[in-house]
Amino acid sequence: MKEPKASRPHMPGYGILDANSGNGLLPWSWKAIYRDCVMTQRSTKGATPKGRFQGRTTISGPVDLNGSVVEGTLIVNGRQIPRGNVGDIHQTW
Repeated sequence: MKEPKASRPHMPGYGILDANSGNGLLPWSWKAIYRDCVMTQRSTKGATPKGRFQGRTTISGPVDLNGSVVEGTLIVNGRQIPRGNVGDIHQTW
């Protein structure tokens, strides 16, 4: 699958540079690595902590992990999520 081209919105007067100016655009392949951490989502709106989960990570609250990879132990709301890719289904735990 071809990687989409990174770009910025066109917003004159707000100081946002176009994609060919400046720096700071991350490639689409970039994702966070969560290792041995505890996260609490206090809002009722689901969070989207996407990335790789390594070590032992515990999350409390509504989250959508679509596109993430579990390489360690991931516990969401008291339920252990199996290792591997967290499929293409947007499921909120």
